Amino acid sequence: FKAIIVATSRVLEMAIPDLLGLFGLYAFPYFKKYLPSYFDESKDVLEMILKIPEVLVADIKKALPEVYLPEVSVERVNEKEVELKYHSRRKMCEFLEGLILACANSYGEEVRITHHRCMHYGHDFCSIAICKV
Repeated sequence: FKAIIVATSRVLEMAIPDLLGLFGLYAFPYFKKYLPSYFDESKDVLEMILKIPEVLVADIKKALPEVYLPEVSVERVNEKEVELKYHSRRKMCEFLEGLILACANSYGEEVRITHHRCMHYGHDFCSIAICKV
């Protein structure tokens, strides 16, 4: 997968983080198509994000046990904000950001994403704040 991303980045003359973010935007409809109940049962983007570690990742792992999935935890900070912690050997946090932006859009909402810590800068995990605006 990494070789495909690097080659595509060169061909499109696009930075890899930007390309991964676009890939997340593109991939979101497939998540929604194959996992519709999670989206239908959530009233907004933050409620959906809160389901990621306990329900979504667990169900994907159950259905596809051979698939490598990142470690994800989410905590509600307040009514308009959640803090997501992400760890993956693939370090595809930008892909996750694209998924989150597309998810917010699907609910007709806008979010601000702030990366407080990032594995690309030597941290053990990414800490990402998602705030409804």
